[in-house]
Amino acid sequence: MNLTITLSNTILFYVKKYWFENVIFILLLFYTLFYFTPSSYGKALEMLGIPNTGLIFGTPQAARSDEWAVWTPYLQALVNNHFQRFNAYSIYHEDFRNFNALPIYDWALFFKPQFWSFLIAEPARAFSFHHGFLIAAFIIGWKQLIEKIMLPYQYASPGIAIGFSLLLFFSGFVQTFWTTVGPIIAIFPWLLLVLLAWKQHSITYYALLIYVTTVWLLSHTYPPLVISCIYIGLFILGAFKTDFFSNFKRCFFSLFACLAAVAIVVYYDKDVIIKMMSTVYPGKRQSLGGEGNFYMWLSTIIPYITHSTSRTVTIVNSLNICEATAVSSLLPLMSLCFADFKSIKDLFRKEIVILSCALVFFTAWWLFPVPQLIGELLLLTKVPAHRLVFSLGLAINIKALFILVEYGVRLNFKRLLIFTFLLLFCWCLPAIFSHYNYFSKFDISDGAAPFEKSTLELIVIPLITTLLISYRFKWLNNTVTVPVIVFTAMLPNILYFSTFNPIQSAKSIFTAKNSEIVAALKKMQHEDSRDWLVFPVIPGAVLNGLGLRSFSHVLIQPQLDFFRTLFPEIPANEFNHIFNRYAHIELYDIPKPGSPYSDRISIPIKKIREKSSNQEINIGFSDCNIKVARNGYLEAVTLDNKKLYLSGWITNNDHRYLTNLKSSKLIAYHERPRLDIVGVQKDAPLKDLLVAGIGFEIMLSEDDIKTIRNEGFCLFNDNKQYGITELFHFSTADIEAFMRKK
Repeated sequence: MNLTITLSNTILFYVKKYWFENVIFILLLFYTLFYFTPSSYGKALEMLGIPNTGLIFGTPQAARSDEWAVWTPYLQALVNNHFQRFNAYSIYHEDFRNFNALPIYDWALFFKPQFWSFLIAEPARAFSFHHGFLIAAFIIGWKQLIEKIMLPYQYASPGIAIGFSLLLFFSGFVQTFWTTVGPIIAIFPWLLLVLLAWKQHSITYYALLIYVTTVWLLSHTYPPLVISCIYIGLFILGAFKTDFFSNFKRCFFSLFACLAAVAIVVYYDKDVIIKMMSTVYPGKRQSLGGEGNFYMWLSTIIPYITHSTSRTVTIVNSLNICEATAVSSLLPLMSLCFADFKSIKDLFRKEIVILSCALVFFTAWWLFPVPQLIGELLLLTKVPAHRLVFSLGLAINIKALFILVEYGVRLNFKRLLIFTFLLLFCWCLPAIFSHYNYFSKFDISDGAAPFEKSTLELIVIPLITTLLISYRFKWLNNTVTVPVIVFTAMLPNILYFSTFNPIQSAKSIFTAKNSEIVAALKKMQHEDSRDWLVFPVIPGAVLNGLGLRSFSHVLIQPQLDFFRTLFPEIPANEFNHIFNRYAHIELYDIPKPGSPYSDRISIPIKKIREKSSNQEINIGFSDCNIKVARNGYLEAVTLDNKKLYLSGWITNNDHRYLTNLKSSKLIAYHERPRLDIVGVQKDAPLKDLLVAGIGFEIMLSEDDIKTIRNEGFCLFNDNKQYGITELFHFSTADIEAFMRKK
């Protein structure tokens, strides 16, 4: 009986102590039960014209193409390959071992707990759990870490840790890059927690440290973020656990354990590392000090100045919304205005000084021309300045939190007035920099705010005013006021970024390969004697993820031997520059291969498309007066130096055409995929609709130009099944204005 009572009391104690963690676990189960994910794969389903995208809430983000066009398709492809290491359903037979973690069935799966659900659950359920697991790991991990490092200070409380964890989770950088870098920033606090948990030398402790470090490194082996996290981790340990470095044996064996984890990762990824080190991109990429954008650096201190809402065009013109966000909040401004400093000596506390050094360290590499030798010694040449945004923002916000937790707050009307003025000034900064016209309206149908610069952050002014009233009437003390300040700073982050990632059903992601569209594409693939799908419209690895042997793909590791057989004529240096890189393989109507961007390889589609006798184009003569059904649509007409360019789409194309131009000469003919008309045209075969886009380049004689002026212009398709059908038919009146312009 006593044992039962003791056990019940123990369980009740832990339920109360870890109530927040229990709530997160319940939400994780709920999340997995309904197959929720934050994936933007709905963008790929939209492009494919698949009606059931499985979108539950929000809007898929095109800017998250690293996820929906690369990482998620790679995971789909791995599932299609029954979790084996090499992709058997690909032209390139690429290795699934790469710097993005995947649940390959090999010994390293032991170090990938986020993927263990793939061993026991269907892929859609496991994929949902994987995303939910990382969200829970992030929120709980940062909550536990903040509790651990802030516990000695007088106003520390679980509420502060919860508020800060959520503030960090809903910060711009975390949300906009979550579906790529989520694993590494979710597991990172657990590594610090293990380091902080040291009590004495033991095999158990060092084994745990090796394990967690390996899990962290394998979760997303991206050197710029790994290196920057290591630095901010050292600064955090130095600020809040100084004695960690005072014990030489502890430091030595902890370092040895971490290096053992590095050795495990290097051994596992040795084939990948050898290939990637020699690549033009990213292997040979080197960053230099001072390459960072000042406005982006400023946005880590003053939030929300590089964007309006999460869906609007950023004011840093060269960056998309993901690249223009930071780990930032109003917490530093609130700390500056409301912290109850007693004297100037408070600013020289060890914690403040060390975190200030972190700020100076990251800022120096971001803004100033640090000598390259120093950068190489510190490994910073592997870290582009903007990849410091997580560590820099974390240092600033932890410093602000420490000041509030240690010194408390003092609220009065004067401080509120200063805070309001500074907040309004920060809100006006984009206009001061002439990036925003505050009186230029958005198109409301675009879902944007009434003015270009949103006012979401200004909601804190009435909230702080209410808090001031409660504080002045002594309804609240510092123990309660400090957590309220943290939660108030968290609110604008939630308003700005909580809806950035959609809620997407994982079921639709893994059933898309059974769709009618994919079946039609597979039929097109089988008609190629090489069993290749040469279909240039869908980006990234999307088509391969659906089980198709698509030439368009994403190659994380270069495939030099494969491309050398296709392009033996390209000189060695040029060939290496084009093909020796991580790259999206894209097909275009171009004369020769090239690399227009660091992560793109453009391939001439004519070189890849298989020649076939039924592709021969025949153009005959017809009278424009015949009346037939329409079979296509002309979308663009251009006349340039007697060359007539036509483009549009056609259904049921037999490559036999009739026109009223007797002496015209066909110079070029193009077929292009047109997925946009798949959902509109219901009668034509799906296979024909997929390649319905056509383009003509016709050389005109003087007689042809006279014919167009006098009779108009018509073009018909002579189809075996449907007979003669109309594509384009312009009367003299229709084309007169066009010809007059020319």
